[in-house]
Amino acid sequence: MIASDVREGPLDAARRTIAEQGVTNVEAVLSDGLDRIDFADDVVICGMGGELIMRIISGCRFLSGDTRFILQPMTKAEVLRRELYRSGFEIMEERAAADGERFYSVMLVRHTGVVAEPDELFCYCGKITDPLMLRHIAGKLEKNAAGMERSPADSSRAGELRALAGKITALAHEHE
Repeated sequence: MIASDVREGPLDAARRTIAEQGVTNVEAVLSDGLDRIDFADDVVICGMGGELIMRIISGCRFLSGDTRFILQPMTKAEVLRRELYRSGFEIMEERAAADGERFYSVMLVRHTGVVAEPDELFCYCGKITDPLMLRHIAGKLEKNAAGMERSPADSSRAGELRALAGKITALAHEHE
């Protein structure tokens, strides 16, 4: 098992935690994403934005259908989903996770080599079926639309977001 970080400080903290827990099969590697990692069966990338996660995956040298990526974006999950499919990945499974009032998506992803252009509904919801998470996503879109309506340049996009929020709310009702 390999734990990596781009900065020495967090990597040292990981080394201390590994030692404190008595774990012996983890190697801590200073690496910008997956740059210095040659192979892995499973790659877990959590706690950062979707755009950064995609940048890390894009630098991966060992893409194959056998490698599983477990991804948990803190922000921009819709960007991550879109770019994954545009880059030949497929979301095999996706689940909602909650921490208090915050909702997150956890994705199991594989590289298939099949490039696709997902629609906007899929980009925002992925394979999530949890009604609470879907309502949360719809609420965020409504809030974004309300902010955009204050700007004449963004008013048409605001309408698109409201329509998308309506579709997501309907999807939430289907899964109740």
